[in-house]
Amino acid sequence: MVVIGSLYPNAGPPKAGIELDLILHCALYALLAGLVMIIFHNRKTALLLAIAMLPLGFLLEFAQLYIRGRTFSLEDLIANSIGVVIGLLVGLGLRFRLYHT
Repeated sequence: MVVIGSLYPNAGPPKAGIELDLILHCALYALLAGLVMIIFHNRKTALLLAIAMLPLGFLLEFAQLYIRGRTFSLEDLIANSIGVVIGLLVGLGLRFRLYHT
């Protein structure tokens, strides 16, 4: 969903302000990283896959330079990265509760 939404021409969140756009970026990447942390039982695999969301966010933002109606946004990239960190931390906490109780 994130990949398709990021690469679809002339797509984007509703024009309700930059804050909503950044919140959506942060929330979606947090969800992706958090789900990876919970779904994969092997901790090392989960961490590597969650951290892999960082270059994914960069590559998707960079790819938007070549898609009609899309642009590279440093703010979006930062929001993506913050979301990954939040998802990773929340996912670590949830992992501990799920796998150590």
